[in-house]
Amino acid sequence: MNEYLREELISLETRLAFQEKMIEELNQVVYKQQIQIDFFKEKFPEILGKLGAMERGENVGLARDEAPPPHY
Repeated sequence: MNEYLREELISLETRLAFQEKMIEELNQVVYKQQIQIDFFKEKFPEILGKLGAMERGENVGLARDEAPPPHY
């Protein structure tokens, strides 16, 4: 194999290795984003319910605004 072809092969192998690493890193990002999406999809109905209650003028207080339990 002449020197030029050898260098080209090494260059291609190097780029392939970097691309494989980048694909794996992107896969991890997509995986983490899917976990976040699943979390927010689970919380969305609860948030909508609270928002609807607020729009109807119902009491939707924050936990920090409530009096502490009697045993404190």
